[in-house]
Amino acid sequence: MHRFSVFAVFIILSSAPVPALAADPPATPATQAEITVTASAIEEPVEEVPVSVEVITREEIEQKQATDVAELLRAVPGIIVARAGSVGKQASLFMRGASSTQTLVLWNGIEINDPYFSGFDWGRFPIEAIERIEVVRGPFSSLYGADAIGGVINIISRDPADEMFGAVSLGQNDYGHFRAGVSSVGEISTLVIAEARSDEGFHPNDDFEQLAFTGTFRFDLRPSFGAGLELRFDDYDLGIPFNLGVPSLSRRQNGREWQVALPLEGLWRGGAWDMSLSRTEHQIEFDDPEGLFGPETGRTRSTTDRISASAAIPTVFGTTIFGAESEEAVVEDESFGFTNLDSEERHLNAIFAEQRMTAPFDRVRFDLIAGLRYDDYRQFGAETSPRISASATVGPHRIRGAWGEAFRAPSLGDLYYPFFGNPDVRPETMEGYEIGYDRSFESGRVSLSWFDNDYENLIVFDNATGRAGNIGLASSRGIELGTQVRLRESITAAFAWTWLETKDEVAGRDLLRRPRDSGALDLAWTDGEWRASLSTIYNGDRLDVEAGFPFGTVPAEEWIRSDVSVSRRFGSFTPWIRIDNLFDEQYQETLGFPSPGRRVIGGVRYSRSGKF
Repeated sequence: MHRFSVFAVFIILSSAPVPALAADPPATPATQAEITVTASAIEEPVEEVPVSVEVITREEIEQKQATDVAELLRAVPGIIVARAGSVGKQASLFMRGASSTQTLVLWNGIEINDPYFSGFDWGRFPIEAIERIEVVRGPFSSLYGADAIGGVINIISRDPADEMFGAVSLGQNDYGHFRAGVSSVGEISTLVIAEARSDEGFHPNDDFEQLAFTGTFRFDLRPSFGAGLELRFDDYDLGIPFNLGVPSLSRRQNGREWQVALPLEGLWRGGAWDMSLSRTEHQIEFDDPEGLFGPETGRTRSTTDRISASAAIPTVFGTTIFGAESEEAVVEDESFGFTNLDSEERHLNAIFAEQRMTAPFDRVRFDLIAGLRYDDYRQFGAETSPRISASATVGPHRIRGAWGEAFRAPSLGDLYYPFFGNPDVRPETMEGYEIGYDRSFESGRVSLSWFDNDYENLIVFDNATGRAGNIGLASSRGIELGTQVRLRESITAAFAWTWLETKDEVAGRDLLRRPRDSGALDLAWTDGEWRASLSTIYNGDRLDVEAGFPFGTVPAEEWIRSDVSVSRRFGSFTPWIRIDNLFDEQYQETLGFPSPGRRVIGGVRYSRSGKF
């Protein structure tokens, strides 16, 4: 029997309904406490939003002793992460079959995708400053505009509180992770966090170093008006141990990424408004004096300036949300000493509106969200993106459905990169449908979703013209299952499974690195001051690109990996130990880049609340 089949049968049987599941009590307080702001731009309980949404909380992050956002996202239904090697290396994310360039990434509601080629590298996002991660699946261009095809991932920072905390972690292969933070609440609330990581890796030239800083400052100027300053800085340096499957001893990459935002918010006509000014900058430098075809160099710098404003006001129809956004992106790029992009620009102006309605009727509650957004790009024209989602809730049961259209704007690389770019390319487009069922019960919840997405005008290399063109067609459809169950008073289980069918309609094959079957199982145990977790990730068979010439598509083998952690709190101190890749599985998420073997990491965390 297929290894994942055994794995799936085991968890389904172990979490099968017990007598408590047969009743129809309301959701547990823990479930009710989960709030999302990403699904409809206002704070709402997850159970009242008629969309597919997952929330990864701070408690889950600490339960797993997690050090990597990408590892947390692997446990979300519908998400596949493919990392090119060990810690810090490039990691791509696929949501419902959509690529990294078709998934929108937000930091506190601010887009941080790179405008050069649209995507976001999940290899290094620091974790200490995160309060929660909200994942909304499905087309969401109606609210967020470009790149929200597969869905939206919103990383939300911790709120200021009167506390001081820090942690030290050490492990095999000279692994080290150091974190420290201080926070206070008052007329000016502050939160400052610094992180440093280092790792020698598992191969020659596999080292990684990172320094990160996060700062949050909030000013309560009046009861109905507040302002803030939010900062994030990330600097890294790493070695790339393989090049087209061949060991490379001098291939290096370093870079830095920073965001600064000035958020304003207040109350207005019984509702609320907010405004944000922000800048995001990405810089990457690449160097390999011993490249396969001679010395290789590359330098890229991209900046995005954005101003956005929105308001949510109650009306006789429910809650009306409307807003506007303006953006300017600039990219500079050179390689081998030659300029590829010389401050090329992309300009956007957009407006959007969304109506949120709830209608109780006897024992049934109906929820409806209808949204529409208009994006106008100076370089290639305008796109209109509609979406509608609805649900009916009866006691602990909810049935929901959604339809929407979304797009990915041509990146500055798509438009202007030498020998590939085409200023005449149009946005990639997608139309998607979804039907789902959610069930809350006394000891947990279960969610089941079916989706069907069709992609048109995909930007790929056109052999007929010798440059980029809108000639790609693709489709993805699948089923997602997610459960959270309290098996015993001290043991909880979370199980995610995704069946995905994708197709490149032009080439007539599956899309690369999207397995048919994937899943995750998280077991958590809490007993007084003790905590433990066991996380298992499964990635099924899939197509990939062979590491060497002629670079054809080849099958990639399935893999399964487990991580375990144990901690014990002693007052303000919590020592812990974690074993990554418990069974020392030998596998490659991306062909040509072996993944790390087993490693033991231990550390201690300090946390103290109160004024200092």
